[in-house]
Amino acid sequence: MKKVFLVILSLLLAASLLSGCADVLGTGIELTRNPFMPIQGTPVPEPNAPLLKTPEPTSSPESTQKPITSTNPKPAPTSESTATPEPTAIPDILKIAMLSDDSDNKAYSLGKLAWSGIESACLDFGYEPVFMETPAMDTKTILDSIDKLVTDNCRLIILPSYRFKDALYKAQNIYPDTNFILFGFDGTMGNNVVTVVFAEEEAAFLAGVAAAVEITTSLGFEKAEFGIVIEETTLSAQRYTEGFRQGVEYAFAEYGTAVTLEEKFISYLEMANDPKGALQTANALFDSGADCILNLAGGSGAGLIEGAVDFTSWGMEVYTIGVDYDQFDEGIYGDNLSVVLTSVVKYYDTAVYDMIKTYAAGDFPGGTSVHFDISMGGIGLSLNNPNLSPSTVMLMDEVFSLIEDNSIFVQTLEDLQLMPFPTLPPLITLSPVPTLPPSITLPPTTSLPPTTTLPPSTSLPPTTTLPPMP
Repeated sequence: MKKVFLVILSLLLAASLLSGCADVLGTGIELTRNPFMPIQGTPVPEPNAPLLKTPEPTSSPESTQKPITSTNPKPAPTSESTATPEPTAIPDILKIAMLSDDSDNKAYSLGKLAWSGIESACLDFGYEPVFMETPAMDTKTILDSIDKLVTDNCRLIILPSYRFKDALYKAQNIYPDTNFILFGFDGTMGNNVVTVVFAEEEAAFLAGVAAAVEITTSLGFEKAEFGIVIEETTLSAQRYTEGFRQGVEYAFAEYGTAVTLEEKFISYLEMANDPKGALQTANALFDSGADCILNLAGGSGAGLIEGAVDFTSWGMEVYTIGVDYDQFDEGIYGDNLSVVLTSVVKYYDTAVYDMIKTYAAGDFPGGTSVHFDISMGGIGLSLNNPNLSPSTVMLMDEVFSLIEDNSIFVQTLEDLQLMPFPTLPPLITLSPVPTLPPSITLPPTTSLPPTTTLPPSTSLPPTTTLPPMP
């Protein structure tokens, strides 16, 4: 009987264990197991591994059915493939900036061309373009602006004017890991700076030929006087002047144009950014007989164009030649006519694009000066010239090609052995004023004899009265 009771008790205990709960010795305490806690003695599965191991399939030798395979099978889950990947930091896009001194870069036409080149290059080479205006052009303010750009991850900064040079002398050392491109500066700086200059003499040569041919051939001038108005006496201005002079002389020699450029028609402004001064100078030159003036007046150039428009409205036929960018629209008067005969253009967009392309290729030529000429597409006449006749335009295409292949050689300042102007002569040291000898003491004045007293005048007799006429 005791054995039967033990067997029954064992069966009840086994049944309670299989059901996951049991009432031990009638205490009413329910025993359960945490499903996520492994049973003692069993291996712990790896994280994210399946809780149940799928039995390996067994193939039957009698089966002829081919297994179904996927064209893009998923890899078997492993601890590496199913683990949550660490977030990858996306690197900041490098930025290329232009620092301008004009809040509206579209109003500054060279800045507009430079910005166009930056946008195109950034789009092609994967950079982000950034435009910033410096509030003022003193060195401290420019350095503050550059610091903001460098902090904003700008690794290449375009400076479109030589007026940034003084600040850049310091910035190149403060930010050695930042590269700079400075336009319009003759000379070189550190290994992180490239300076860019243009062959202004070549484009001015073209302008001299075009203007001389157009005025004497198409416009019917028997002879003409050309002039130049210069705002700042820079090397750039001198290259323009000498190239223009050579073009006028070439037109006379090759095409018999009766055009002269006399020194008396080359005038210098007393101060920069003075349109009123340029207007007065233009009026004086036109009034003295100038027929066409090369506009090197820079920030004062609007006054020169205004003067040409005024003289035209008074019945005079006068013209100007634009410099640096296409100025045709600035000289419009009346029914879409313009006093701007043609313009010399520096293609900043081409130059900027080429420099960024070089930078992107890892060949940034720091510490050098790059010279953009006609053969590099860096300079030439304006693309549209409504005031030039078709025959003149065709002729200029020929002259352009002759310069490009060196059949026409335009002399540079170095070739002409000209010093940058104006070169003032050294001050003349005057010799000291010679010491005058001591004054000579004159002898005392000789006393004159006393005045002689004349005797009293003799009294005349009274007038005789004549008898009356009969």
